Amino acid sequence: MKITNGDPLDRTLTSEILAATVKREIKNILKSYTGWFDPFCELIQNALDATEHRKNALAGVEYNPEIWITINLNTSMICVTDNGIGFSEDQFQTFLAPNVSYKKQTDRGNKSVGATYLGYGFNFLQI
Repeated sequence: MKITNGDPLDRTLTSEILAATVKREIKNILKSYTGWFDPFCELIQNALDATEHRKNALAGVEYNPEIWITINLNTSMICVTDNGIGFSEDQFQTFLAPNVSYKKQTDRGNKSVGATYLGYGFNFLQI
């Protein structure tokens, strides 16, 4: 068999291969987070970015960025709430997919895997 196009990324994958690839990618993301504080850090980074984005979008308008943190050891719950920019409907539908990000390169945690880790690594996620 001969590959005529020199770009290995310029290929059409079958739906079965694509699904298997995404599952493997999610498993690799879940394995890459090993620290006890990783989930907490992901939530804080996202909240900080969301409030900064809203502050920048509302330049000149009074806005008080706020982040609320609740940790309940009895129920094993971490809750980080912010009054940041939020998601559009389209962004909300895709934000858990691996390598999908709506952050800029200058934002914290712009590897595009943190939301996937949070979405697939826990029993409950509320947005």
